[in-house]
Amino acid sequence: MKLSLTSIRAYAIAFVVVMAIVFVGSSHAAYAATALTATTTTANVAAGSTNTQSLNFATTTANVAQVKATRTLSVGAVPANAETITIGTCSVTFSTSTADDIDCTGGATVNVTTHNATTTVASTLRSLTNVSDTGHGALAITGTTTTAIFTTSGTESTTTPVTFTDGTGGDITSSASTSGTVPVAEVLTATPANVEVGDTFSTVINGTTVSYVAATSTVADVTAGLTAAINASSQAANVTAVDNATSTRITSDVAGTAFTLSTSAVNRAAVAQVTTFTPADASRAIYGITIDGTQYTFATSYNSSVSDLVVGLNNALAADANVSCTQDGVKVTCTSVTPGTAFTYSTSLTALTSGGGGGGSSSHGSSSSSSSSSSSSTSTSTTVPGCMSGAAFSTTTGQACGSSTTTTTTTTTGTGSSATVSFAGFSNLTIGSTGANVMALQTWLIAKGYSIPAGATGYFGMQTRAALAAFQTASGITPAVGFFGPLTRAYIAAH
Repeated sequence: MKLSLTSIRAYAIAFVVVMAIVFVGSSHAAYAATALTATTTTANVAAGSTNTQSLNFATTTANVAQVKATRTLSVGAVPANAETITIGTCSVTFSTSTADDIDCTGGATVNVTTHNATTTVASTLRSLTNVSDTGHGALAITGTTTTAIFTTSGTESTTTPVTFTDGTGGDITSSASTSGTVPVAEVLTATPANVEVGDTFSTVINGTTVSYVAATSTVADVTAGLTAAINASSQAANVTAVDNATSTRITSDVAGTAFTLSTSAVNRAAVAQVTTFTPADASRAIYGITIDGTQYTFATSYNSSVSDLVVGLNNALAADANVSCTQDGVKVTCTSVTPGTAFTYSTSLTALTSGGGGGGSSSHGSSSSSSSSSSSSTSTSTTVPGCMSGAAFSTTTGQACGSSTTTTTTTTTGTGSSATVSFAGFSNLTIGSTGANVMALQTWLIAKGYSIPAGATGYFGMQTRAALAAFQTASGITPAVGFFGPLTRAYIAAH
C-alpha cells in the first residue's frame, strides 16, 4: 500500500520518540555512579625514635668440660700363685689351680697356669666384669697387648683417680692415671635495655638466630618473649632459657658441653603506608583522589571500563612526589615513597546522569588543606540546550531533549581540597563543545568560584562561556570572550 507524506511524517516522529525514550533510559542506567573506596592495607609505622636499644650478654657460669678418671695397668710378668691386685673395688687373685672367675662381684680369679704369658694375663684383666670404683662408679675397660685401662664409664662425679693396689711385687704396675674433672653446665645471661615497641632483639645460639620483636616498651616483655622464642626454637635440644624478668638466663642442657652465643638489638624499622583506591564501577563521572592536599582526577565517558578508570587515575597520580602508585586493572595501589612518612588521602566523585561522550581525561593540581571531614550531595535540574519545542533531540548537542539531572557527591576524609587543574593536551573548547574535557573545565571553574548554575554537564553553553570569560577578565587574559584556547591553557599552566 502507499503511504501519504503525513503518515510517513507521523511514523518518523513516533520512531524518534521511542528512540529518545530508549536513549534517555539507557543513559540514566549507565551513568549511575557509585563509589571510589579507599582502604589502607598497610599502616604507616615510623622508625624508632631513640635508637639506643641494646641486648648484652654475660657469662654467669663458665662451661667446664668433663674429664673421666682413668688407670692404666701394665703386665710386666706373670704373677705368682696367690698374688693379688685391687683395681677400684675389684680384688683379683692369681692362682695356679683355681679356674678363671672374671666377675668382680665377690672377687675375681685369674688362672696363671692357663694364662702363662703377660699378654694373656692382660687380656683376662680386660675381660673382667662388674668392675667399679668408689666415687667413680662403674668402670669401662680397654687396652691392648699387655695393658688394661680402667675408665669411669658414666658422668664423672669426683676429682680423684681410679684406685689401685699392687700385691704382685711389681709384676703388674700402674703405668698411668688421670684424675677426674666434674663437668659444669655453661650459663649465659642476656639483658635488654632501652626498649621501644617494634625493636628487634636477637640471639644467635650455635649459629641459629632466634629473635623477638618488642610488643611493649618494657624489658619484661622482651625477656618473656625472647625466653619463649628460644625454648620453641631448634636450639631447645641444646639449651634451656629461663625468664628472670630483667634478663633471660640460657643454660646448656648437657653439663660440660659449651654453646656459642651472640646478641644484637635493632631499632624499629619504618614501614611504608599502602592505600588502595577501588572503584565500584566506571560509570560516567569525574573521579578524584586527593593525596596530601593535592587532587588528581580522571573523567570517564559512557563507555569507559574500570580498567580505563584505574589506568587514568594511576597516570594522574604519577605526578605526586610523595607516593608511588601502581594499578592492576581493578584498583590503584599507592605506597609512601618514604617509609615511616604517612600521607593523607581522600576520594571524591561527580556522577552524571547525562552528558556528551569522549574517551575520558585526567588532571591534577594543588589545593589548600584543612583538618575537616565532610560529606555533601547536591542535585541540579537543567534543560538540555538546543531543544526546539516538541523536538526529541537537541540540534546542538545530540542529547535527548527533556530535563537532565546532575548529581554531585563528594566525600572527604582528613583533608579537604579545592583543585586547580592542568589542562595540558586539551583541545580548544567553545560554544557547542561536549565531553569529558568540557566537564573537567566546568568542574575547575566551579571550584575556582565562577558560577555555572547548570553544573558540570559536559556541554559548553552560554553559562560556561560566561564563567570562563569572567575568569579571563580577572586574570588579564585578552580577549576575554569565553573561548578556551592556547592563551588560556598557557596562563593556567604558568599559574
